[in-house]
Amino acid sequence: MIPKPSEVVRSAIDKYQRIKAAGQLPFSVVFWIALYTPFEEFVIKWLGPLAGPARFLPELVLYGFMGQILTNRFLRRNLKPTPIDFLLFFFLLSTLVSMIINDSSLKQSFLSMRSLWRYLSVFYIVVNIDVSVSQLSQVIKGVRTVGIIQAALASLQFFMPNGLLRLFAPKGVQLGGLSKGSNAAAGNTKVGAVFGMFAAPAALSAFLLVILIISMTYFFTTPGALMSRGKELASIGSLFFSLFATKKRAAWVLGALVPVVVLLFYRKSKGIVKAVWAYTAIALCAIVITTLVGATFDTSFDGRTAREEAIDPGSYVLQLFDPNYWDQSSEASRGWVASTIPHALIESGSWFGFGPDLFNARKIIADTLVDGSDREKIIAR
Repeated sequence: MIPKPSEVVRSAIDKYQRIKAAGQLPFSVVFWIALYTPFEEFVIKWLGPLAGPARFLPELVLYGFMGQILTNRFLRRNLKPTPIDFLLFFFLLSTLVSMIINDSSLKQSFLSMRSLWRYLSVFYIVVNIDVSVSQLSQVIKGVRTVGIIQAALASLQFFMPNGLLRLFAPKGVQLGGLSKGSNAAAGNTKVGAVFGMFAAPAALSAFLLVILIISMTYFFTTPGALMSRGKELASIGSLFFSLFATKKRAAWVLGALVPVVVLLFYRKSKGIVKAVWAYTAIALCAIVITTLVGATFDTSFDGRTAREEAIDPGSYVLQLFDPNYWDQSSEASRGWVASTIPHALIESGSWFGFGPDLFNARKIIADTLVDGSDREKIIAR
């Protein structure tokens, strides 16, 4: 029997009152926002004119709870200190100095640091409320479940036609002077790359890496026969496949290192040996299969177009071992950024960077660089 809308509302109000009376409202809000955030871009897509305000609602709620909790703790003189307090103070102080020196926009600086404010609000809420071990386990299981859902969806997207794939693409949002684009909706992603319910494959790959760390930690620290853990192995397999399907090579490398790093952390030497054997076996199987099938891979690298349109997975992986790939990276991609930005910082003579205002920082860096082509690259990014 389907409940009436009035019954649903009444039930929700009763549950809210019970949670509030038990003093668990802040934890419940953080928990549900944590589960909602991976789906946020997709949900907002369908809200039309309400999309802009809806994007800021969860973090405004978090800021409100953080302010309330910290104020109450401060007035009762039992504010809990944390190891990051002094580091955070000096970071914010140096950021303020950098903003003044570089004449950064206050609004743009705040928006550029928006993710930091969001995570800090969660951190200080959790630190200053009483969280039980069971509640912590609830959060980890909930986030892991959401990650597996995203991985399963991304794995399915790998086999979907573009027309169907676009149904999951979040839209860009325009609110006042703030605009947030969506690479997935604009078609600016690599051909064949999946994105789950995120706005870009890069965001999905970062989230999946976090879930992979949680999953591998749980797998290696929970006893049990290998053959009886089919569901866990299947979920880990979907995480690895979906990481592969994002076509983010940095995520592939980090993902391959996760099991080894987790085993090193827990000092499981036998597991490390098995992991190395497994990687070696996979590599040998890939070589044998491609040799028997007679597959050939084109690893040529002709600028951005070829990289974006390289849909053959084998060629895409093997480009990592092509010298042309690293030459291109050092001339126009990550390698170029890693070498050019520190050089510009040294040339500027500033100990406080270029400020958190991204547009202003680009302008300052461009003015500092001598090479005209480098200046064009900075402004274009």
